[in-house]
Amino acid sequence: LFHRARACMSGSGLGRRFLTPLAFLFALYGVLLLIRMTKPFPIIPGAKNFTLHSFVDDDTSSYPSSPSLSSSSSTLWPRSIWQTWKEDLVDERTLSWRDLNPDYNYTLLTDDEGADYVDLHFAREEDTPLRDTYHSTNDPVIKADLLRYLILYREGGLYSDVDTLALRPIDTWLPPEYDPSLVNLVVGVEVDEPNASNKEMRMWQWASRFQLCQWTIYSKPRHAAIKLIIEQSVRNLNQIAERERSSLHDMRSLTRIEVLTATGPLAFTSAIEQYLTHITGRHVDWRDMTGLQSPKLIGDVLVMPVTAFAPGQRHSGSGLTSDPQALSFHVFGFSKWSAKRANWSWWIF
Repeated sequence: LFHRARACMSGSGLGRRFLTPLAFLFALYGVLLLIRMTKPFPIIPGAKNFTLHSFVDDDTSSYPSSPSLSSSSSTLWPRSIWQTWKEDLVDERTLSWRDLNPDYNYTLLTDDEGADYVDLHFAREEDTPLRDTYHSTNDPVIKADLLRYLILYREGGLYSDVDTLALRPIDTWLPPEYDPSLVNLVVGVEVDEPNASNKEMRMWQWASRFQLCQWTIYSKPRHAAIKLIIEQSVRNLNQIAERERSSLHDMRSLTRIEVLTATGPLAFTSAIEQYLTHITGRHVDWRDMTGLQSPKLIGDVLVMPVTAFAPGQRHSGSGLTSDPQALSFHVFGFSKWSAKRANWSWWIF
């Protein structure tokens, strides 16, 4: 760049008048970029190889402290419903979960209560990277993703976003042909369009032609797939921060794709596929879950067809909310993505 600037300086006339300032700006940009790349930045210790340990109030004799991929040790489904939101919320959507499931304990954690929950139940020294990651990020979507996984791992039960509507009682969700003691996790398909064109991908703003949803998840406590997504989320976020040479707290707003792949549905789908590959001893991916017309048990994970948790969509063969397979309905648009998912001043810099 400096050589180009010097060459321009040696010219004359119109070329010198316009190319000299341009070359100078390129040279200045190179210097600023070099400063940014060499600037030291804080890294959360232990985050790059984070492994979730047992809880501060656990009987550690019941759960191994070493990381392992195994199904839930519990055979009972917790009768609890969990939701999170920035503040207390009571509307027709949240009430639908209580009204259809009167025998279930219902809990909605606000942002402040969620932060206290993480500090209280993940208080071991070994889980410091998890707590630091959760508190460092300023993105409410990422916090909501992490909190749902942590709740499900520790408590089990049903988690569903506050913009979902219950359509069927939870007790009717498991098909009678499946032994409840053999099912430890229930997930649903959100997008199932393996032949979608790039134009359709852009129109629907999809990041993948197949993905599981994570606005509704039904799990027994201590499930290894949930443990895996927690660990990978912590690693993913800190890897992005390292790549950007910034702390999580000061990092620019992540793009929609970055959130989806770090903690969102794409990360969740990947973790489920990895878990199923491990416990079944064969490679499991979207091809094992595409085109479902009824629930399918893979290992100990029951995969529900699109209509179960994502009815009313205009793609993926989704049925109506009146379909007997429809269990919950996601009311898109209630919790909108921020219009400023990227910090443009950072990109210009």
